[in-house]
Amino acid sequence: MDKRLTALTQVTTANANSLFYLVDLTRDLGDESVSIDVDDLKTLLDIPTGIRPRTVTTASIATTYDLDMALGLRFDLTLTANTTISISNLLVDGDSNQMYVTLGGFALTLPAFFNAYPNSEDITGATLIMIVWDVLNAGSGTEDVRYNAVVVV
Repeated sequence: MDKRLTALTQVTTANANSLFYLVDLTRDLGDESVSIDVDDLKTLLDIPTGIRPRTVTTASIATTYDLDMALGLRFDLTLTANTTISISNLLVDGDSNQMYVTLGGFALTLPAFFNAYPNSEDITGATLIMIVWDVLNAGSGTEDVRYNAVVVV
């Protein structure tokens, strides 16, 4: 065992942007297997509750669809008809949000408070688009979201 690591006796709280390694000092030399229960890891790292997961929400949608920002940062959607998007639980948190949309020849209408950046692409005729947005103001009636649309296909 590396003598420099023998003084490692506790784990300190790591913020969400930290890059770190877990070291298991009880394994035999050459044993590269690593396992830790996810709930144990959250407890070990003191990860607070209420943080939005970075999971992907997938849906086939028609007519209207509410993007609930409490569910995640990325949404994969497939339109089956012309669709109007609404958003709930807007949060100004510094994270960029993503939406991949398979248009399938249908029209996508974003909320009125979505404002395109000047370099946002025209999505007319696209099959698959990516929209990345940042929430600048989440106040009811004063929402301000800036987005960039990119044609993937």
